[in-house]
Amino acid sequence: ILFFDTINFHAPACQASLFASATTRRKGFTKIKMELTAIKTLRTLEFLCRTEGEVGVTQLARELGLNKSNAHRVLSTLIGLGYARRTEKNGYAASLKICELGALVGARQNISRIAQRYLIDLSNHTGETVLIAILDGVDSLYLEKQENALPGHIGASVGQRIPAYCCATGKVLLAYAPNVEQLSRAIKFERHTSFSVTSRRRLLHVLDEVRSQGYAYNVEEFILGVSGIAVPIWNSRGNVAAALAITTLASRLPLKKVNNVVPIMQETAKLISYDLGYRKNESAIPRLARSV
Repeated sequence: ILFFDTINFHAPACQASLFASATTRRKGFTKIKMELTAIKTLRTLEFLCRTEGEVGVTQLARELGLNKSNAHRVLSTLIGLGYARRTEKNGYAASLKICELGALVGARQNISRIAQRYLIDLSNHTGETVLIAILDGVDSLYLEKQENALPGHIGASVGQRIPAYCCATGKVLLAYAPNVEQLSRAIKFERHTSFSVTSRRRLLHVLDEVRSQGYAYNVEEFILGVSGIAVPIWNSRGNVAAALAITTLASRLPLKKVNNVVPIMQETAKLISYDLGYRKNESAIPRLARSV
């Protein structure tokens, strides 16, 4: 377990020893050797975030126990990566990229917490593995799952990434992404199975269908014998924040079952979206159907 102290940057005792060693140990925690350059960069970023107003190179070097040359290189790196910016008075400050990343992390945790009870309910009703996924680059990232105890289920894992163009969750997330054109150009298509989408033109056509019907149906495009359905989950800003999916053996998901399951999934997604603050209209929130 890696243990990081919360440092009071204005405490003189901390300043002198902050970067003296790249090794940390606390009672009950494992001793781990850390990369000194990474420590300097992350501590600098944390200092910029915690300091009101701008920071000068001299002040930063003094507070963190760096020489000016090191402080300048670290700041230049943070600016190059978009985590810091120069101010009008030639000082330095954290950029809004930190807010963006913090919001993404918070949103993931929020969606997982809110969706959990609905996933359990949906899994019990359908007898299938139910997933929540978000878009991370051009991948679909599984954020939360609920498995049913019945046999024949797919061992999808939280934290697993699947190329967005060849799974149901990814197609939903791409279809409603505001920068779908840009994302589609960044995809490196591979033929995982004979059913895989292998061209940008074909993908854009599929995404049009997803938007038109309101759900995505994946048939053995990533793994032979495995299929899935996904519907969008909306947030308070009116954007698709995640996708709700069922993934199972292809033999368990014929088109007839898809037609029965999709309305239940859409109702579940509406409940989650409502709890996330989505208010397209003020109509009554639907009750979850009890059979497939």
